[in-house]
Amino acid sequence: TNLLQQLITRAITSGAYEQHLINLRQRYAKKAAAMIRAIKRHLPKTVEWEMPDGGLYVWVRVPRRIKTGLQSPLFKSALRHNVIYVPGNLCYTDDPTRRKPNCEMRLSFGSESIKNIEQGISRLGRAMSKVL
Repeated sequence: TNLLQQLITRAITSGAYEQHLINLRQRYAKKAAAMIRAIKRHLPKTVEWEMPDGGLYVWVRVPRRIKTGLQSPLFKSALRHNVIYVPGNLCYTDDPTRRKPNCEMRLSFGSESIKNIEQGISRLGRAMSKVL
């Protein structure tokens, strides 16, 4: 076996890998909770969101009349407020039987600090208030 396989075997058998997973889950759960608190505080009440059940994102829906795509006024407003989101329509596969929704967004909490999550959602709320 090569060195990497030996290191992985040792990490798994020693319990270090399991402890690492526990630490990651706790860290991301805190970030997810911080994002949900910020969404409740800063985004309009007409916005719907889903509590993440794993992963690194919160899925958000704005009223259907508001578009979230790359060329939308909301996306441009977000950029002017120094915040970015992934337009929901980019997260769907092409399906000729169904149009991609254009009033959704994916917000990531994975790589940001809790402070930056709060600031980013606050900025997004200000960007939304300019468009809504």
